[in-house]
Amino acid sequence: METAPPPYADAHVHLQEEVYEDHLPGVIERAREAGVALFISNATHPDDWERTLAIAERYEGVVPCLGVHPWFLDHGHSDWLPRLRDLLLASGALVGEVGLDGLKTGTPLEAQRVVLEHQLDLAQSLRRPAMLHGVRAFGHLAEILARRAPWQAPFVMHAFAGSPEIVQRLAAMGSYFSYGGYVLDERHRKARRALLHTPLDRLLIESDAPAMLPPEGYRPHTIQEPSGDVWNEPANIPAVVAGVAALLGLDADVLREMLWTNLQRLLEGPR
Repeated sequence: METAPPPYADAHVHLQEEVYEDHLPGVIERAREAGVALFISNATHPDDWERTLAIAERYEGVVPCLGVHPWFLDHGHSDWLPRLRDLLLASGALVGEVGLDGLKTGTPLEAQRVVLEHQLDLAQSLRRPAMLHGVRAFGHLAEILARRAPWQAPFVMHAFAGSPEIVQRLAAMGSYFSYGGYVLDERHRKARRALLHTPLDRLLIESDAPAMLPPEGYRPHTIQEPSGDVWNEPANIPAVVAGVAALLGLDADVLREMLWTNLQRLLEGPR
């Protein structure tokens, strides 16, 4: 007798985003109908931490992450770090989304680094997995992470598009690597090379919804606004998994099982 395949999981999503405010019940329902049972939902600044936690309380299968994203350092408050620690202790949330962004103008990397290091130290001390954003700063990020090795809990490189050499370096530290629908666009050659060099037991798939729309053919579910804006949904995860499986030369159900196992291992790590 064949066993049913495991559910799908969205390794990185932003369910608290304002564009979802009037759509969230439908977003969750469509995702569940598509087989997505687990959502790692990432806050980006102190003003959305409480909403992220409230959504996780309301919807089964939503795992909250709390942190300060490098785009939103100006959303900080003088007491943000002790407040973050208190909320992490009270909720069991992960740390994220945090990181470095070399394309973010007006926010020096040094200022980003200080905020990131505070949060990584917190993740280490509480033994919580961390969700990391990295854009044109992978060398700096790898150095910061290496200084904290060995890691007390795993971390995830979200929307990864670094070099195969960085994959090898970060994997040796225990990193997981999460990819979205962008790897199905043949123009993203660097991200595809990284995907092909990623150890299968460290691979995760994400939507990054409501952003990062997959290419045509891999987005059966979108939110169309009267303004013309089109938003991504976690219900697109199965289509993206099928596309990534084809790139890797794997059966889609085999990859689906690997991804579920990987995410469970991440969440069940030292806490």
